[in-house]
Amino acid sequence: MPGLDVAGQTLFVKPAGTGAYDGFLTEGLLGYDFLSLVVLDIDYDARVVHLCDPRRFTYSGPGDSLELIDLDQVKVPFVRAKIAQPGRQAMEGEFILDTGARVSLTVNSPFVDDHKLLQYSPANIDAIVGGGAGPVGEARQRVTRLEKLEFGRFNIANLVAGFSQDKTGPLASKDFDGVIGGEILRRFHVILDYSHHRVILAARLHAKVPDAGISLKQCPKQ
Repeated sequence: MPGLDVAGQTLFVKPAGTGAYDGFLTEGLLGYDFLSLVVLDIDYDARVVHLCDPRRFTYSGPGDSLELIDLDQVKVPFVRAKIAQPGRQAMEGEFILDTGARVSLTVNSPFVDDHKLLQYSPANIDAIVGGGAGPVGEARQRVTRLEKLEFGRFNIANLVAGFSQDKTGPLASKDFDGVIGGEILRRFHVILDYSHHRVILAARLHAKVPDAGISLKQCPKQ
């Protein structure tokens, strides 16, 4: 990449099954072993990704810094977040931040069942929300709206969410509770800083977000 030359990376070769759902082919994925070497700065407004030297990187902007939990063990960016349904108290879980997931939010089937989410979401539809990397077939979920998602100092209201009904696979796991995807993350300027176990999110105040709004009452303005 321009300005960066990394040697000794492990390469995995596997079938790619996302093209039929994305409308374009993805040639590969860059994961933790690569991203842990840099600070990844994703500027959705400019459609630019900056790769920064973690030894020299500093941040003094208005963004909110969230701790990445269990990073050394699982090498996946987990954050604590809360989801709320109308008339119910917010429920806390551990969610993966996944820029490659097109959805807003997916909730794993054990969390759905344990918290009886479908019983409190009568207005939901069965939908194909995409397909995973590899020959895993179609990903079907019960799609509905949540009252809000809270993480860090941000409240995202009236968002579309998918409730997994999987019995096997990652979305049937009890090791984490769901996935916060690109439809949420694109509302922010995202800085992924593995070296300091944090992700920094700064709201894009002028982002067009048709299905949800971001409340900035508790956040400094940009």
